[in-house]
Amino acid sequence: PYNSFKTSSFLIKKSLFHEIRFDETLTTYGHEDTLFGAELRKRKAKIDHIDNPVVHIALDTNEAFLEKSKQALRNGLYLVNAGKLAPEEIRALETYFRLKGSAGGRAILEFLIPNEHYLREKLMQPSPRLRSFDFLKLAWLRDIEKETE
Repeated sequence: PYNSFKTSSFLIKKSLFHEIRFDETLTTYGHEDTLFGAELRKRKAKIDHIDNPVVHIALDTNEAFLEKSKQALRNGLYLVNAGKLAPEEIRALETYFRLKGSAGGRAILEFLIPNEHYLREKLMQPSPRLRSFDFLKLAWLRDIEKETE
């Protein structure tokens, strides 16, 4: 229940919320809820998911969504490098580090980087494939990691 925790709709005891708080080092979009869920896991807090759908009315353009997604990866990598999250808590980071750890995986990453523009174009089509988005995130992670070195 912790891996799918989202802060868009939740109920929590005030005392527990004050113990955890949101990490104020995150000043940009992405993974605040992942970190909050990880803190709940550490405290073994009971989570019950309820059927309370949130409707997304597509206020962002595709470009804005992609930029937010890239920023979320930056935050995720920051949280992993700071020891606040394990790579396994963010699927794209788990996959990225697994690929980076093998020669074949590094070859895949090297192939994806020059194809970033192609992957973006594929995502702008009327019926994009999520696999293209997964590949694009892996290419971004390689770029983001190089930025932080």
